[in-house]
Amino acid sequence: YKKENYIEKSLKWYTKAADSGLKTAINSIGKIYYNGEGVEKDYKKAVEWYIKGSELVSDESMYFLGIAYFEGKGVNKNWERSKELWERAAELGNSEAKKELEVFNEICKIDNKQLYSIKQEGKYGMINKNNEIIVKPVYEKPVYMSYNFIIINKNGKYGLMSSSGENLISAKYDFLMPVSEAVVCFKSSGKYGLMDKKERVVLKANSKNPIIFEENLAVMEKSGKKGYVGLDGKYVIKPQYDDAYSFSNGIAVVKKSGRYGFINTKGEYIIAPKYEEAGSFYDGYAAVRQSGKWGLVDLKGSWKIKPKYGKLFFHKYGKVVAYEEEKFIIKNYNDQKIVKEKFDYALLS
Repeated sequence: YKKENYIEKSLKWYTKAADSGLKTAINSIGKIYYNGEGVEKDYKKAVEWYIKGSELVSDESMYFLGIAYFEGKGVNKNWERSKELWERAAELGNSEAKKELEVFNEICKIDNKQLYSIKQEGKYGMINKNNEIIVKPVYEKPVYMSYNFIIINKNGKYGLMSSSGENLISAKYDFLMPVSEAVVCFKSSGKYGLMDKKERVVLKANSKNPIIFEENLAVMEKSGKKGYVGLDGKYVIKPQYDDAYSFSNGIAVVKKSGRYGFINTKGEYIIAPKYEEAGSFYDGYAAVRQSGKWGLVDLKGSWKIKPKYGKLFFHKYGKVVAYEEEKFIIKNYNDQKIVKEKFDYALLS
């Protein structure tokens, strides 16, 4: 198979297996999107798959989701969440998570509130810098902070405390993930929504996937169309797109009437939908497909590399990987070869 055909076929079969709950398939899809293995890197999609795997108690999904939180890719950077996920994965026997924890515990202080997770007699809690107990060590799972909240897990259900240890939301949810200092994503009856710390619903639980904010905006679907909601649960950009992706540096890819374009955070088109496919902007350029061929455009829609390749893979640092005549070539943004050799496969790390 050509590499791109192989990836397409792999994704097809992985997705079918993942839909039946196979953890290894879920993790494989997550890694394909996170690393850009034959597809454009999409950290948000990777994170969504890792969350699904974590909910099925996959130690590998927990480990990779912890990496995403640590690096701030696909989600807001959150070292406390990384530590909690790695602790859970380590408890399930994941050796890589154990290694990450060893390094993490040596170089990282846990949060800006100077609260620390503890474990006593097999139970988890939290103390402050004066060694005073904020959360009594009574929980089976690690206690961690995210934004201004303390997340607890009791009998497999998640709850919420304030940074001073005050009970805010009892442990009764299958999923809780703070998305700001005031708003939390929750899961109810298999769907995701938003609420505040007093359990007042900000956005009803209608989403099939966790609501992940990038630059204070999250993709939300309504009546078959996608738009963007703010942290108050209200639409900032009304549902009008066939598909929509997370914002990065103030720009998002959207699909309308079968074509892809780019918008800013006000919903204004930077480049109107006219491409057959499109990737996100990096370094001021985006890979797009027109008339069956891939090229590179700038923010004005002008061609930096004219569309002539079977595929242009993830680009950064002035380099792209082009696919031509069943070989991979490393070039610069001026379409000049950086490496003379052609490869059976190549990725930019």
